[in-house]
Amino acid sequence: MKTRYLISLVVTVLLLLVALKIYGIADSPTSLTQADALKEQGFSADLPVIAQPGNPKESADMYYEAALRLYADQGDVLPKTREHDALVYKLVDLLLEAASNEDVRTWGIDRHIPVAIGAGPDYGEALEDIYTWSIEHAAWLYLHGEKDRARNLALAVWVFGHRLFEHCDRLYHRVTGLDMMESAGMLLYEMSVEDERLSSEDLRRWSDAITRIRQAWQPKLELMLGIDPHHGDLVNLALNDEDRMFRVEATLRLGIHRYQANRGNRRAMNRAIRLAIESSDAMLNEAGLKADAMTLQEKRRLY
Repeated sequence: MKTRYLISLVVTVLLLLVALKIYGIADSPTSLTQADALKEQGFSADLPVIAQPGNPKESADMYYEAALRLYADQGDVLPKTREHDALVYKLVDLLLEAASNEDVRTWGIDRHIPVAIGAGPDYGEALEDIYTWSIEHAAWLYLHGEKDRARNLALAVWVFGHRLFEHCDRLYHRVTGLDMMESAGMLLYEMSVEDERLSSEDLRRWSDAITRIRQAWQPKLELMLGIDPHHGDLVNLALNDEDRMFRVEATLRLGIHRYQANRGNRRAMNRAIRLAIESSDAMLNEAGLKADAMTLQEKRRLY
């Protein structure tokens, strides 16, 4: 009797091992994507007000879009030329006007970046150049005694960055928004030594808040953008991160990494892709469709 049970147990174990070999096991998430790591990161409501738009009901959207179009038309002018200086002055005026108007509810800057792996913005390096030139111009104005305009321009860059972070869902826009806030904040901090309208303590609190967000994002960004991410963690990001941005970006990458996964991980990835396709969220739905359509040839081209 005992022999028969023992043989039955051995056969069951062998069948289980064969099944595992054939079908594979999906990796479990690691501590990298535990519940706390999947919480959405944002700025606390008790942070002090740095800039207050003068026209709360007027739209800022048109001015930001006008700045992008202007850069597209004239951004190739050579630095340190009159044409370049004229372009910077026009961009500065648009940023100042945008910052004085609050309404960005119809702002659709995310549409400038296709929902696809490796896609860059259709406006090229506009955001980075616009805010870099503006910060440099604000510093120049400050050194040459135009301190009010310098302060207002630095604040306008800060506002632009804050809006990118708060109102966008694409990774590039939100990271660039933090970069803008950080650069403008450092210049404003220097100005606060002489300008009583600026509080160094308030600026320090915002700087600390930006640092906390970057620190919370960094491990997930390294995972998501890596060549060989942990599959269980990538699936966990795609399914459960509270931040829509991470779910969209992780879903896109499932379409690539499923080709190097074992059967168990591939099933888990395909299931996450199907759930994205079935989502009522338009951007997540599009990410699922793009991931599902990703071919092995495209994967080899990208990685």
